[in-house]
Amino acid sequence: MGGFSWRDGSGGIDVDAKSGLVHTVKTTTGKVHDPKVTDDLIRADDPIILGDKGDVSDKRKRATQAQGVLWAVKDKRVV
Repeated sequence: MGGFSWRDGSGGIDVDAKSGLVHTVKTTTGKVHDPKVTDDLIRADDPIILGDKGDVSDKRKRATQAQGVLWAVKDKRVV
């Protein structure tokens, strides 16, 4: 079916793109870094990954894109 992942704050959800139903929820304390939860939310049938720059990992981004998944996570700005 496929869905999309979205992360914000100290938790995240993975939603089915067709039905709009939530199929995965992950919550943590504020001490847990976002990327640790992101990997738990991404499923093999997710066609798009949405998130904020706290979810960015070059390794994760490249691996996701290599699988044909749209990576719609804002990159960290390098100054």
